[in-house]
Amino acid sequence: MDARSVGLRLVELARANQDATAVEELYDENIVSIEIMSDPEAEPQMGEGIQDATAVEELYDENIVSIEIMSDPEAEPQMGEGIQTIYEKHAWWESVATVHNIDIEGPFAGNGDDHFVVRFQMDVTMEGQRSQMTEVGLYTVANGKIMKEVYLGLVPQ
Repeated sequence: MDARSVGLRLVELARANQDATAVEELYDENIVSIEIMSDPEAEPQMGEGIQDATAVEELYDENIVSIEIMSDPEAEPQMGEGIQTIYEKHAWWESVATVHNIDIEGPFAGNGDDHFVVRFQMDVTMEGQRSQMTEVGLYTVANGKIMKEVYLGLVPQ
């Protein structure tokens, strides 16, 4: 799969993940859907974790490099390597953020087959503070898998 195809699939699964959250909110509380992730350390996830686990398993290389560059120039970038880093990062995000809405745009890709960009605009509550966040993910693809992801936050004006 080339970068365009991987990017399209990532956006498709991210949007489906958002829809899974909406579906979970609409279903009667007695209806439960549980997905067991392939990571033996991960807890079973309900609803929203289904597409997220699928995206990680399907699209990410086991040796993925993940970098989060903060919009605060004083903050150190957060870096991790390996598929377990992705699972841990997603679990951390789900534990600290309540996502009210997310707008996903992309993928943006050029003529090459190794990079694409996706823009995420989110309405989230973290530590009791509701805010709007915008970031882009720059993804590098090799052999049909995401080898590197770099997230860049919008610089506040």
